Amino acid sequence: MAANSSSGGTPQSNSEQDELATFRRQWLEELSQRNQRQGQQTYHADRMTEAAGLYWMGVAAERSGDMQGATMYYKQAVQLEPDIESHVTSGDHQETGESGSVDEDGL
Repeated sequence: MAANSSSGGTPQSNSEQDELATFRRQWLEELSQRNQRQGQQTYHADRMTEAAGLYWMGVAAERSGDMQGATMYYKQAVQLEPDIESHVTSGDHQETGESGSVDEDGL
């Protein structure tokens, strides 16, 4: 008696088992990838929030005349999110008329 017939299967049962194993493996990979994407999105959102806070602290320091403090906050914000200024000011205009932007060197 063949091994397949003892389990009530047909000669295709090995193929079906292989197909099921492949399906399970792919399913687990998809779950893992989805979890990684969600973790990356949360990580990015946290970094963006932190960078925005630092950016606005830089704006406040600049407006109060503390240029050294402003530069420090801007540098930290840009290290977390290089394009932070465009994210936080999209559609907004500077009230002071000054650009308040970070130069190419991140200064």
